[in-house]
Amino acid sequence: MKSIRKSDWPDNLYNLLFEGESYSSDAKTLELAISYLKNKKYQDIILYRYRDKKTYGEIAEIYGISKDRVRQLINKIIKLLRRNKSEVILRYGIDNRPKDDIDINFLGLNSRSYNTLQKNGLVKLEDILKLDVKELARIKGLGRKSFIEIVDIVKEYGYKVPEGVKSFTLYNRYKNREDE
Repeated sequence: MKSIRKSDWPDNLYNLLFEGESYSSDAKTLELAISYLKNKKYQDIILYRYRDKKTYGEIAEIYGISKDRVRQLINKIIKLLRRNKSEVILRYGIDNRPKDDIDINFLGLNSRSYNTLQKNGLVKLEDILKLDVKELARIKGLGRKSFIEIVDIVKEYGYKVPEGVKSFTLYNRYKNREDE
């Protein structure tokens, strides 16, 4: 991790996230992507390490944890940033990202939802958008929580979803009907 000290923010973290691939090095975009991390502690730790260039020991002292635990958390945060929807923001920028061409790897889905979509051949956001709500609910292996997670992500990307789709009752109605 000597490269952290050699390069400046935000290039030090961009280089780690993209490992030689092309990207738009912009601190504002990177901080926006980090803000998508749900855990405030994760946001702070990654910024301490890469923006403020603090050592594992300095971060460990702030949080009262071991240096090894800080290293583990940073590795976890990097994985989250790589897999998360924030990677889409980092790759395509804020305003010009191709919404429906996004690979489901970058949607920030939990493992169960991701694996179920993959097994059913749904690998891009556009594949999900081609389905109506009834077809989505009937995907084999897709439970209520995954259904709701996917519906929320579709909404996040600005696509319309019928009112009430978030209710478990509606999910059950769609899931169990064959001839609608």
